[in-house]
Amino acid sequence: MKEKVLIVEDNKILCDTLASILQKEGYSVECSYNGKKAFQLIKDNKFDVLVVDYKLPDISGWVILKKFLKNRKYPSAIMISANADNSIKECVTRKNVLFLDKPFNNKELISALNSISTFIKAG
Repeated sequence: MKEKVLIVEDNKILCDTLASILQKEGYSVECSYNGKKAFQLIKDNKFDVLVVDYKLPDISGWVILKKFLKNRKYPSAIMISANADNSIKECVTRKNVLFLDKPFNNKELISALNSISTFIKAG
């Protein structure tokens, strides 16, 4: 089994679709449709990778990202957004987080996750 992934995306259809794609690739996946549930899942579980939307209705994806990355040795997150400006993209990149503009295709997501998997396995 590949890494355990948490997807935080308020668009339920998109979140479930991404989960299905990643499960077919062998990843263990959980979805959260809001930030509050994401915080609880992060607290109660050990996820290897976070895929988080920048704009959520209750909590910024940036806040969730910072909580998730605390005390991590390797890049382990992908931020996604349809409308993030360049300053957000630059901040994310400085944190060694991958960024995907919506819409993105399945190959881009899988490639990003494979890159993270390489870092995780290298330990």
